[in-house]
Amino acid sequence: MIYWKRKIFLLPPSKLLSKNCIEKISKAVSKKDGDLFKGTYYKADEVVEKLKAYSINKDHINIKKDEPKCYYCESISENVATLQVEHYRPKAKSQDIDGVDDEDHNGYYWLGAEWSNLVLACPKCNGRSAKGNKFPVGNVRVKTDSPLNANNNFDRASCLANSEQLLSEQPILFHPEVDGKEIKISFTFNSDGEIFGLNDRGKKSIEILDLKRTPLTIARKKVIDSILSKIRTHLMTRQMGIIDDTGLRYYFKIICKEIKCNRKKNKPYSLMAVYYNINLDSFFTNEIPMQYRELFKQAYNEVFY
Repeated sequence: MIYWKRKIFLLPPSKLLSKNCIEKISKAVSKKDGDLFKGTYYKADEVVEKLKAYSINKDHINIKKDEPKCYYCESISENVATLQVEHYRPKAKSQDIDGVDDEDHNGYYWLGAEWSNLVLACPKCNGRSAKGNKFPVGNVRVKTDSPLNANNNFDRASCLANSEQLLSEQPILFHPEVDGKEIKISFTFNSDGEIFGLNDRGKKSIEILDLKRTPLTIARKKVIDSILSKIRTHLMTRQMGIIDDTGLRYYFKIICKEIKCNRKKNKPYSLMAVYYNINLDSFFTNEIPMQYRELFKQAYNEVFY
Protein backbone atom coordinates (compact mmCIF):
# COMPACT_ATOMS: atom_id res chain seq x y z
CA MET A 1 0.00 0.00 0.00
CA ILE A 2 1.26 3.46 -0.80
CA TYR A 3 -0.09 6.98 -0.95
CA TRP A 4 -1.46 8.33 -4.24
CA LYS A 5 -2.22 12.03 -4.65
CA ARG A 6 -3.06 11.97 -8.35
CA LYS A 7 -6.84 11.95 -8.15
CA ILE A 8 -8.68 15.24 -7.68
CA PHE A 9 -11.73 14.36 -5.60
CA LEU A 10 -13.72 17.38 -6.78
CA LEU A 11 -13.21 16.56 -10.47
CA PRO A 12 -14.79 13.14 -11.05
CA PRO A 13 -15.20 11.58 -14.50
CA SER A 14 -18.22 12.93 -16.36
CA LYS A 15 -19.98 9.56 -16.17
CA LEU A 16 -20.27 9.97 -12.39
CA LEU A 17 -21.88 13.40 -12.82
CA SER A 18 -24.35 12.43 -15.52
CA LYS A 19 -28.06 12.98 -15.03
CA ASN A 20 -28.73 9.24 -15.07
CA CYS A 21 -26.06 8.59 -12.44
CA ILE A 22 -27.46 11.27 -10.14
CA GLU A 23 -30.91 9.75 -10.56
CA LYS A 24 -29.45 6.38 -9.56
CA ILE A 25 -27.87 7.95 -6.48
CA SER A 26 -31.20 9.55 -5.59
CA LYS A 27 -32.95 6.20 -5.89
CA ALA A 28 -30.30 4.43 -3.80
CA VAL A 29 -30.68 7.10 -1.12
CA SER A 30 -34.47 6.84 -1.07
CA LYS A 31 -34.34 3.04 -0.91
CA LYS A 32 -31.25 2.94 1.32
CA ASP A 33 -29.93 0.26 -1.01
CA GLY A 34 -26.42 0.37 -2.44
CA ASP A 35 -27.09 -2.75 -4.50
CA LEU A 36 -28.98 -0.55 -6.94
CA PHE A 37 -25.56 0.37 -8.36
CA LYS A 38 -24.70 -2.35 -10.86
CA GLY A 39 -21.47 -0.95 -12.22
CA THR A 40 -22.83 0.98 -15.19
CA TYR A 41 -21.35 4.15 -13.77
CA TYR A 42 -18.53 3.27 -11.40
CA LYS A 43 -17.17 0.65 -13.85
CA ALA A 44 -17.46 2.90 -16.90
CA ASP A 45 -14.43 2.85 -19.19
CA GLU A 46 -13.42 6.42 -18.39
CA VAL A 47 -13.53 5.65 -14.65
CA VAL A 48 -11.50 2.46 -14.98
CA GLU A 49 -8.92 4.05 -17.28
CA LYS A 50 -8.36 6.94 -14.90
CA LEU A 51 -7.98 4.60 -11.92
CA LYS A 52 -5.51 2.47 -13.84
CA ALA A 53 -3.47 5.52 -14.80
CA TYR A 54 -3.47 6.90 -11.27
CA SER A 55 -2.39 3.50 -9.90
CA ILE A 56 1.00 4.04 -11.56
CA ASN A 57 1.09 7.79 -10.93
CA LYS A 58 0.14 8.85 -14.45
CA ASP A 59 -2.70 10.91 -15.90
CA HIS A 60 -3.29 8.63 -18.88
CA ILE A 61 -2.82 4.89 -19.30
CA ASN A 62 -1.08 3.28 -22.25
CA ILE A 63 -2.83 -0.07 -22.41
CA LYS A 64 -0.06 -1.57 -24.55
CA LYS A 65 2.85 -0.64 -22.27
CA ASP A 66 1.65 0.30 -18.79
CA GLU A 67 0.95 -2.18 -16.02
CA PRO A 68 -1.62 -0.86 -13.54
CA LYS A 69 -1.45 -2.14 -10.00
CA CYS A 70 -3.63 -2.74 -6.96
CA TYR A 71 -3.97 0.32 -4.73
CA TYR A 72 -3.69 -1.91 -1.67
CA CYS A 73 -1.02 -4.59 -2.22
CA GLU A 74 0.73 -2.91 -5.20
CA SER A 75 0.71 -6.06 -7.31
CA ILE A 76 0.55 -5.50 -11.05
CA SER A 77 -2.37 -7.08 -12.89
CA GLU A 78 -0.06 -9.69 -14.43
CA ASN A 79 0.47 -11.17 -10.96
CA VAL A 80 -3.07 -10.97 -9.61
CA ALA A 81 -5.43 -11.34 -12.59
CA THR A 82 -7.91 -8.61 -13.51
CA LEU A 83 -7.99 -5.54 -11.30
CA GLN A 84 -11.40 -4.43 -10.03
CA VAL A 85 -13.06 -1.13 -9.19
CA GLU A 86 -13.52 -1.37 -5.44
CA HIS A 87 -15.55 0.71 -2.98
CA TYR A 88 -13.36 1.75 -0.07
CA ARG A 89 -16.51 2.17 2.00
CA PRO A 90 -18.77 -0.73 0.96
CA LYS A 91 -21.91 0.46 -0.78
CA ALA A 92 -24.41 -2.18 0.34
CA LYS A 93 -23.25 -3.79 3.58
CA SER A 94 -20.82 -3.01 6.38
CA GLN A 95 -18.94 -5.60 8.39
CA ASP A 96 -16.49 -5.46 11.26
CA ILE A 97 -12.94 -6.75 10.98
CA ASP A 98 -14.12 -10.32 11.64
CA GLY A 99 -16.64 -10.21 8.77
CA VAL A 100 -19.67 -9.90 11.04
CA ASP A 101 -22.46 -7.76 9.58
CA ASP A 102 -23.31 -4.46 11.22
CA GLU A 103 -27.03 -5.04 11.59
CA ASP A 104 -27.68 -1.34 12.26
CA HIS A 105 -26.06 -0.18 9.04
CA ASN A 106 -27.21 -0.53 5.43
CA GLY A 107 -23.82 0.17 3.96
CA TYR A 108 -22.69 3.44 2.42
CA TYR A 109 -25.38 3.41 -0.25
CA TRP A 110 -24.98 7.12 -1.01
CA LEU A 111 -21.33 6.55 -1.96
CA GLY A 112 -21.91 3.97 -4.68
CA ALA A 113 -20.78 6.36 -7.40
CA GLU A 114 -18.57 8.63 -5.30
CA TRP A 115 -15.24 9.27 -7.04
CA SER A 116 -13.23 9.55 -3.82
CA ASN A 117 -14.66 6.21 -2.64
CA LEU A 118 -13.43 4.30 -5.69
CA VAL A 119 -10.03 2.61 -5.86
CA LEU A 120 -8.48 -0.13 -7.97
CA ALA A 121 -8.00 -3.45 -6.19
CA CYS A 122 -6.97 -6.97 -7.06
CA PRO A 123 -9.36 -9.89 -6.42
CA LYS A 124 -7.16 -11.13 -3.56
CA CYS A 125 -7.34 -7.86 -1.63
CA ASN A 126 -10.95 -7.22 -2.51
CA GLY A 127 -12.32 -10.78 -2.19
CA ARG A 128 -14.44 -12.21 0.60
CA SER A 129 -11.43 -13.85 2.22
CA ALA A 130 -9.86 -10.40 2.56
CA LYS A 131 -11.62 -7.01 2.50
CA GLY A 132 -14.96 -7.90 0.96
CA ASN A 133 -17.46 -5.73 2.87
CA LYS A 134 -15.21 -5.27 5.90
CA PHE A 135 -14.98 -1.68 7.04
CA PRO A 136 -14.36 -1.42 10.79
CA VAL A 137 -14.36 2.03 12.38
CA GLY A 138 -13.12 3.33 15.68
CA ASN A 139 -15.96 5.76 16.28
CA VAL A 140 -19.66 6.05 15.47
CA ARG A 141 -20.40 4.93 11.93
CA VAL A 142 -22.12 7.44 9.65
CA LYS A 143 -25.46 5.81 8.94
CA THR A 144 -27.16 8.00 6.40
CA ASP A 145 -26.48 11.01 4.27
CA SER A 146 -27.26 12.29 0.83
CA PRO A 147 -25.33 14.23 -1.80
CA LEU A 148 -28.69 15.62 -2.91
CA ASN A 149 -29.81 18.81 -1.20
CA ALA A 150 -33.37 20.02 -0.61
CA ASN A 151 -33.64 21.18 -4.22
CA ASN A 152 -32.37 17.80 -5.45
CA ASN A 153 -29.13 19.38 -6.62
CA PHE A 154 -25.96 17.33 -6.39
CA ASP A 155 -23.75 18.41 -3.48
CA ARG A 156 -20.87 16.04 -2.77
CA ALA A 157 -19.17 17.98 0.05
CA SER A 158 -20.10 15.51 2.79
CA CYS A 159 -19.35 12.51 0.54
CA LEU A 160 -15.66 13.17 -0.01
CA ALA A 161 -13.42 10.56 1.59
CA ASN A 162 -11.48 13.30 3.35
CA SER A 163 -14.58 15.17 4.56
CA GLU A 164 -14.78 15.95 8.26
CA GLN A 165 -17.92 13.86 8.62
CA LEU A 166 -16.50 10.66 7.15
CA LEU A 167 -13.12 11.06 8.83
CA SER A 168 -14.92 11.38 12.17
CA GLU A 169 -15.75 7.66 11.88
CA GLN A 170 -12.05 6.98 12.44
CA PRO A 171 -11.81 4.28 9.76
CA ILE A 172 -9.39 1.49 10.60
CA LEU A 173 -8.43 0.60 7.03
CA PHE A 174 -6.08 3.08 5.40
CA HIS A 175 -7.36 5.01 2.40
CA PRO A 176 -4.52 5.06 -0.20
CA GLU A 177 -5.48 8.59 -1.28
CA VAL A 178 -6.09 10.14 2.13
CA ASP A 179 -3.77 8.63 4.75
CA GLY A 180 -0.43 9.45 3.15
CA LYS A 181 1.87 10.32 6.04
CA GLU A 182 0.42 7.67 8.32
CA ILE A 183 0.82 4.92 5.71
CA LYS A 184 4.54 5.69 5.43
CA ILE A 185 5.15 5.12 9.14
CA SER A 186 2.79 2.20 9.69
CA PHE A 187 4.49 -0.71 7.90
CA THR A 188 7.81 -2.48 7.84
CA PHE A 189 9.22 -5.39 5.83
CA ASN A 190 11.92 -8.02 6.12
CA SER A 191 14.16 -9.57 3.48
CA ASP A 192 11.73 -12.48 3.06
CA GLY A 193 9.09 -10.09 1.73
CA GLU A 194 6.99 -10.24 4.88
CA ILE A 195 5.04 -7.15 5.93
CA PHE A 196 4.45 -6.04 9.51
CA GLY A 197 2.31 -3.33 11.06
CA LEU A 198 4.00 -0.79 13.31
CA ASN A 199 0.77 0.48 14.86
CA ASP A 200 -2.82 -0.64 15.30
CA ARG A 201 -4.08 0.68 11.96
CA GLY A 202 -1.14 -0.85 10.16
CA LYS A 203 -1.68 -4.25 11.78
CA LYS A 204 -5.42 -4.24 11.13
CA SER A 205 -5.06 -3.02 7.55
CA ILE A 206 -2.76 -5.98 6.94
CA GLU A 207 -5.38 -8.28 8.46
CA ILE A 208 -8.32 -6.79 6.53
CA LEU A 209 -6.52 -6.98 3.17
CA ASP A 210 -4.69 -10.24 3.92
CA LEU A 211 -1.38 -8.64 2.99
CA LYS A 212 0.52 -11.53 4.58
CA ARG A 213 -0.88 -14.07 2.12
CA THR A 214 1.78 -16.45 0.86
CA PRO A 215 1.71 -15.67 -2.91
CA LEU A 216 2.01 -11.96 -2.18
CA THR A 217 4.88 -12.46 0.25
CA ILE A 218 6.66 -14.64 -2.32
CA ALA A 219 6.15 -12.00 -5.03
CA ARG A 220 7.69 -9.33 -2.80
CA LYS A 221 10.58 -11.64 -1.91
CA LYS A 222 11.30 -12.26 -5.61
CA VAL A 223 12.01 -8.56 -6.06
CA ILE A 224 14.59 -8.65 -3.25
CA ASP A 225 16.06 -11.98 -4.37
CA SER A 226 16.45 -10.71 -7.93
CA ILE A 227 18.58 -7.82 -6.70
CA LEU A 228 20.65 -10.07 -4.44
CA SER A 229 21.19 -12.50 -7.31
CA LYS A 230 22.63 -9.71 -9.48
CA ILE A 231 24.90 -8.60 -6.66
CA ARG A 232 26.21 -12.15 -6.16
CA THR A 233 26.75 -12.68 -9.87
CA HIS A 234 28.97 -9.62 -10.16
CA LEU A 235 30.81 -10.49 -6.96
CA MET A 236 31.57 -13.89 -8.44
CA THR A 237 32.98 -12.36 -11.60
CA ARG A 238 35.15 -10.10 -9.42
CA GLN A 239 36.43 -13.02 -7.35
CA MET A 240 37.22 -14.93 -10.56
CA GLY A 241 39.26 -11.98 -11.79
CA ILE A 242 37.02 -11.35 -14.80
CA ILE A 243 36.46 -7.76 -13.66
CA ASP A 244 38.42 -5.48 -11.32
CA ASP A 245 37.15 -3.11 -8.62
CA THR A 246 36.40 -0.47 -11.22
CA GLY A 247 34.22 -2.92 -13.13
CA LEU A 248 32.52 -4.08 -9.94
CA ARG A 249 31.78 -0.49 -9.01
CA TYR A 250 30.21 0.03 -12.45
CA TYR A 251 27.89 -2.96 -12.03
CA PHE A 252 27.08 -1.99 -8.46
CA LYS A 253 25.89 1.38 -9.77
CA ILE A 254 23.53 -0.32 -12.23
CA ILE A 255 22.09 -2.42 -9.40
CA CYS A 256 21.80 0.57 -7.08
CA LYS A 257 19.94 2.50 -9.75
CA GLU A 258 17.39 -0.33 -9.84
CA ILE A 259 17.14 -0.30 -6.04
CA LYS A 260 16.42 3.42 -6.05
CA CYS A 261 14.09 3.32 -9.05
CA ASN A 262 11.97 0.68 -7.35
CA ARG A 263 10.70 3.43 -5.05
CA LYS A 264 8.80 4.99 -7.94
CA LYS A 265 5.05 4.65 -7.62
CA ASN A 266 4.72 2.92 -10.97
CA LYS A 267 6.79 0.00 -9.67
CA PRO A 268 5.22 -2.99 -7.88
CA TYR A 269 5.76 -3.04 -4.10
CA SER A 270 7.20 0.49 -4.04
CA LEU A 271 6.41 0.91 -0.33
CA MET A 272 8.69 -2.04 0.41
CA ALA A 273 11.32 -0.43 -1.83
CA VAL A 274 11.08 2.78 0.18
CA TYR A 275 11.74 0.71 3.28
CA TYR A 276 14.72 -1.25 1.92
CA ASN A 277 16.31 1.91 0.59
CA ILE A 278 16.21 3.31 4.11
CA ASN A 279 17.48 0.00 5.51
CA LEU A 280 20.01 -0.80 2.82
CA ASP A 281 22.38 -2.68 5.13
CA SER A 282 19.91 -5.24 6.46
CA PHE A 283 18.61 -6.05 2.96
CA PHE A 284 21.67 -5.86 0.74
CA THR A 285 24.95 -4.46 2.10
CA ASN A 286 25.34 -7.08 4.83
CA GLU A 287 25.10 -9.79 2.16
CA ILE A 288 28.27 -8.46 0.51
CA PRO A 289 31.77 -9.56 1.65
CA MET A 290 33.33 -6.97 3.97
CA GLN A 291 36.01 -5.85 1.52
CA TYR A 292 33.38 -4.75 -1.03
CA ARG A 293 30.76 -3.17 1.21
CA GLU A 294 32.21 0.32 1.09
CA LEU A 295 32.39 0.08 -2.69
CA PHE A 296 28.70 -0.79 -2.78
CA LYS A 297 27.78 2.10 -0.49
CA GLN A 298 29.79 4.51 -2.61
CA ALA A 299 28.04 3.28 -5.74
CA TYR A 300 24.64 3.73 -4.08
CA ASN A 301 25.45 7.31 -3.04
CA GLU A 302 26.60 8.18 -6.55
CA VAL A 303 23.41 7.02 -8.25
CA PHE A 304 20.59 9.41 -9.12
CA TYR A 305 17.37 8.50 -10.88
